[in-house]
Amino acid sequence: PTAVMVATGLAAKHGCLVKDSVVWEKVAALKCCVLDKTGTITKGQPEVVEVLLLPGTTTELPMLLASPSFFGRFAWLLSLVSLAWPALGDAATEGQCDAATGKCGSMAESYDALVKDLEELVRTKHCGPILIRLSWHDAGVFSNGKLKGGYSNAAMRFTDAGEGTFGANAGLPDVALGLLKPITEKYVPSVIGHADLWTLAANVAIKEMGGPVIKTRFGRTDAKSSAESVESQVGRLPDGDKELDHLREIFHPKGFDDRDIVALSGAHTVGKCHIGRSGFDGAWTEEPLKFDNSYFKEMLQKEYKEEKTEKGNPQFKSGSGTIMLTSDLALLKDPAFRQHVEAYAKDQEVFFKDFATAWIKLQENGVAGLQAVSLEGVTPSRSSSARLGRFSETGEESAEGSAVVGWLLCAVESISEHPLAKALQHWGQSVFKDAKQLKPPEAFEHQPGQGVRCLIPGLGHVTAGRPPLDSPPWVERQQAQGCVVVALSLADQLLALLALKDELQEGAAEAVRGLQCRGFDLWLCTGDAQTTANTVARSVGINHVRASCMPEQKVALVQDRSTAGAHGRRWPK
Repeated sequence: PTAVMVATGLAAKHGCLVKDSVVWEKVAALKCCVLDKTGTITKGQPEVVEVLLLPGTTTELPMLLASPSFFGRFAWLLSLVSLAWPALGDAATEGQCDAATGKCGSMAESYDALVKDLEELVRTKHCGPILIRLSWHDAGVFSNGKLKGGYSNAAMRFTDAGEGTFGANAGLPDVALGLLKPITEKYVPSVIGHADLWTLAANVAIKEMGGPVIKTRFGRTDAKSSAESVESQVGRLPDGDKELDHLREIFHPKGFDDRDIVALSGAHTVGKCHIGRSGFDGAWTEEPLKFDNSYFKEMLQKEYKEEKTEKGNPQFKSGSGTIMLTSDLALLKDPAFRQHVEAYAKDQEVFFKDFATAWIKLQENGVAGLQAVSLEGVTPSRSSSARLGRFSETGEESAEGSAVVGWLLCAVESISEHPLAKALQHWGQSVFKDAKQLKPPEAFEHQPGQGVRCLIPGLGHVTAGRPPLDSPPWVERQQAQGCVVVALSLADQLLALLALKDELQEGAAEAVRGLQCRGFDLWLCTGDAQTTANTVARSVGINHVRASCMPEQKVALVQDRSTAGAHGRRWPK
């Protein structure tokens, strides 16, 4: 009885109410666990992170906008609300120029100019590798293990104490920030903050050197002094002279698995070690300004001999003069790491995909409320056609389109209680300030597993649900980042696609590993798309995935696992 009482109390503390002590006897026999995603693996608090306005979002609504009766009734519909991140402030106003600073034009023009200036810096100064390292060390201090906190806040720019004085950051406060100084003076703080600039600079550098396109999201808070630094680099940033255990000790508390560790190590495909900064000396690859998979190829193909640098640090040199550190060659010693080294050496696209996923996670660890900008379609030496917060297939910004989409979302999602509906309604209200004036929609229908549908008088049926099969590639890319994509349609015409991200529950990966160690067969069962489900499952270490499931299919899976000889259980929220 005492054990039952204690167990019941502990369960209640974690939100699990036990009605009968017999439950504990049944729990002891469980061997299979079927997990839902939203609110179980993830927090159940999704946020809209990117929006794609399809061509004709406004031009295909001529009756809506031209009808005198409709416009008279909803004149406030087209109130234009910017989606630019807060740091832009009044700088987003069209047509304003400051002759003294050279800052002029629209928010979009300022962003385009910023990207162009960064591309020029990388090309002319050959400084891409150190810009990547700057972002890496700014964001890489995050930890959620024994050490807590840390995030990308540009605290390194203060050199009186803190991160600006860490030995691991040698060369960054003076060399890297010195290279960025002209751009910093031109764009900070009117267009962008320091931490966001460092993030964007690294992503532009990766693209400019031939690497993958990295989605950049903005909204980090800059440190105001060195007091906002983490306490030490120890336990937060990796050491080059350490082995596998050290890599796992550093990266696992950041939420990375072994695949992520290998992918992030691939950043050594560019740059070189400087004896005066790290105590090591030499480049990892034959072409240290080209971002590709050479790091993995050369690691497997070359023979390396151990040597000591003039600082007394151990490193390994090939016959051609390139080097590897202890932490690099450690990736070949464990099959769990080596399999990814071999996969990336064989297929550069696989490396690029996994690197981009891990890199974005590294840059965004510890921060929330970011807004997206995509560099996709930006070729080297050209400025970006993306727009902060609003997107279209043609690259054209449409404030009217955003207002229309926001208004429709407020209407169609106003009744639903689903977390996705609440997130969409919240975003709609952010771009359509008069949402409270909306009357409730008519003929509201909730279609389980499909979305919601309603009738707006004088306009037609509006649907928010799964994207169509012929959706643009943008959808697959968002799902590969773990996002849920919702399609907004009016009268069966697709108007917009919205990507929503739901962060993982704190400790989700550790809980999964704990269950697996106890012999549980774990399944993730969700109504989300297969790509989204696979990404979330991989992030926490679940191997069995059922996606695009209707409610009755979830029940069927539990029954199927029970029939197979295991007892299905839903993980308590």
